[in-house]
Amino acid sequence: MRVEYFALGRSLQSTIRGKLLDGLQARPSAASRSQDPSTFKAEVHCTYGALQRLVRHWQLSMSGCVLRQCRASCAVQLPTSRAVIDALEVPSHMVSTVLLRCFSRQNGDKVTRILLENHVTPAGTVFYVLGRSTEDRNVSIVVRQSENMDILRGKHEHPLQKRTVPVGDVVDMPVHPQCLVSWQANMTSARREADAAMVWDRLSLTVLSTVVVEDGSELSSFVF
Repeated sequence: MRVEYFALGRSLQSTIRGKLLDGLQARPSAASRSQDPSTFKAEVHCTYGALQRLVRHWQLSMSGCVLRQCRASCAVQLPTSRAVIDALEVPSHMVSTVLLRCFSRQNGDKVTRILLENHVTPAGTVFYVLGRSTEDRNVSIVVRQSENMDILRGKHEHPLQKRTVPVGDVVDMPVHPQCLVSWQANMTSARREADAAMVWDRLSLTVLSTVVVEDGSELSSFVF
């Protein structure tokens, strides 16, 4: 019989995908103090062996994870939230609603979660990051000339514009995005299991997101 080498990895991928899709059904709260609106997390429990198969299936590299030592952990970096969606093989007909979903509040206001990285400068300028270029250290961003509001129209004075700038121009932006799959070994399991592949604990998927109190239509043209 033919053996599927990545069966464990595909099973884990399916589980993570289900957790992500279920979690994204919930309406975000822009004012929530208990949840950071700039990230979305989905967590599952899995073995180290399943994680290894998943990473090999994705053809990515994983940071070192030395089991049998205290606080062993490892992570897999992905370049954008869209790359996470693609890696999880989210069905094509669901991609648009996963990347951008608008919710209605009881008072009629709209709040939208967009799986897009953003950074706010000390001056209040918001940079929406579309992607980085590792070759020339540039970053593709969407930004406004200013964040000033037109009070009468209830909209920003300036539209969003796409630009390519050096990474250093975006204040405090990390060199690598924080879209990742991280795993922390359960040390009790690590001490008891003879086979490292059977050591288990929590896997956390972190996806970068932006929450805006509007319908998100202006940003949608840059996301899709």
